[in-house]
Amino acid sequence: MGPVERMRWEVLTRDGGCMAPKLDPAGAGPCYDRWGFAPRMLHLDELEADYQKLTARGARHELPEDHVALCPGHHRGTGPNGGRVWATANRDLLRKYLDDLQERGTNRGKP
Repeated sequence: MGPVERMRWEVLTRDGGCMAPKLDPAGAGPCYDRWGFAPRMLHLDELEADYQKLTARGARHELPEDHVALCPGHHRGTGPNGGRVWATANRDLLRKYLDDLQERGTNRGKP
């Protein structure tokens, strides 16, 4: 397993599922898989690690503290969202979540 795949699994296990409904319960709506269906629950391997550029330090796609777990629906706009991407509209909320994890020291999958 390469460094990017290790980072992805660290992010998915840290977050435990799509963060959109957890961070925005009133506005995120349901999760959708990559085909646009709304399953009861997505398995971790169906989720995606969404990269959040937090500072001007350059892209660091291999670090978990720069990523958030999202379903394809919230990450890429699959399903009846018609291409509307929740992640793009809520960058500030996602960055705040990562900042809060960093402050608590739990951003790398540690309790």
